[in-house]
Amino acid sequence: MLLIDFDLSESSVAGCLGLECNAGVASILLHSTPMADALTHLAIGNYRMMVLPNDAPMSNSSEWLASRAMASLLQQLKAAFRSSIMIVNLAPILPSDDAISILPQMDCAVLVTAAGVTKRSEVKACERYLETVEILRVLVHGAPSFAR
Repeated sequence: MLLIDFDLSESSVAGCLGLECNAGVASILLHSTPMADALTHLAIGNYRMMVLPNDAPMSNSSEWLASRAMASLLQQLKAAFRSSIMIVNLAPILPSDDAISILPQMDCAVLVTAAGVTKRSEVKACERYLETVEILRVLVHGAPSFAR
């Protein structure tokens, strides 16, 4: 499995996972850092995965996501991880064009909402942007768990 941080304006995946990264998506796009130098191995218990973090917030993130450099990076990732599941973290859909720029290149999507924060009208507004991709699930982050 490969987790990719394409939230170019925030670069939050590395911090959430406690990873220190010297290179990542920004380094690949801005400085032609080889993809292999930006990948990080991560083990959580018995689970192992690769992470491609974003190492620095980038201005003009929507333009970068729609760029030839990004298309090239996506081709490299698809070739290198052809038999792997790739999970791509993107910026929220409504506040920026970032996710909209790259969604047509994704096979499917999971819409993440926040319990008590995300409004129904916001989920409805997201639907029109998600027409180009199959929605696998809608996750409600922060929802109380119920015993079965």
